[in-house]
Amino acid sequence: MSAKTIMLQGTMSHVGKTILTAGLCRLFSELGYRTAPFKAQNLSSKGTVLADGSEIGTGQAIQARAAGIIPVAAMNPLLLKANMDGTLDVFLHGKKQSRDRADYYFFHRNELMREILSDFNELREKYDIICIEGAGSPAEPNLQQRDIANMGLAREIDAPVLLVGDIERGGVFASLYGTLMLLPETDRKLVKGLIINKFTGEEQYLQPAPRILEENTGLPVLGIIPYLSICLEEEDVSFSRKTAKNSQDEDDCFRQISSALRAHLKLEEIMNIIWNNK
Repeated sequence: MSAKTIMLQGTMSHVGKTILTAGLCRLFSELGYRTAPFKAQNLSSKGTVLADGSEIGTGQAIQARAAGIIPVAAMNPLLLKANMDGTLDVFLHGKKQSRDRADYYFFHRNELMREILSDFNELREKYDIICIEGAGSPAEPNLQQRDIANMGLAREIDAPVLLVGDIERGGVFASLYGTLMLLPETDRKLVKGLIINKFTGEEQYLQPAPRILEENTGLPVLGIIPYLSICLEEEDVSFSRKTAKNSQDEDDCFRQISSALRAHLKLEEIMNIIWNNK
């Protein structure tokens, strides 16, 4: 049986996709599902070297550990490591291929998508749920035709998408609405719900904004997640000022994230989206 999918995309970079994906990996694992993370393309300043010498994005290594599994190269087929001179070190299937221009994937989109789908399908045959993390924002009109990490991938595998916004930065309702409006209609139909991340305060004082957002988009707000002072990194930037000192510290962080998601997500609705893609 092929795995079901759920994909987290963001209104911009650093809205918390990596941490939320790790939390979902842990949560679904706790519920008894064989769960794995996936990110098609990761642009970062660093990676994580695996036991077999492969290198993938640090976020996917963290997410795999959250799911209780050993990270493998297929979880991040394309890693682009940025250099100070503006070039990229290109890693495909965990192996360094070349040092190339910053617009490398613009010129190799179709062949890279074939490689990405090959790795994805390999994972899909081994797990019950694949938690997919997007990259940056899907609503960049200059990038949409060449996209391989957001809606470009979601279309290929028919993945339901949850769109995440960061309320800490301000303007979260405009950013969620604006992102949806900049998507082509076919891509907008893949978005099944909205998540507001990094909230501090009392939810009652947010009203009626979530309801107005739902009325204007036709999509449910499936969670208002509190700001979590945890000790994990989100790809190449720290999510908080401290980092996990050992595997026990990291596991405590995973439990904290999972607990927060259980408390603040509409989990039954999300499970219905995953299993029925509605």
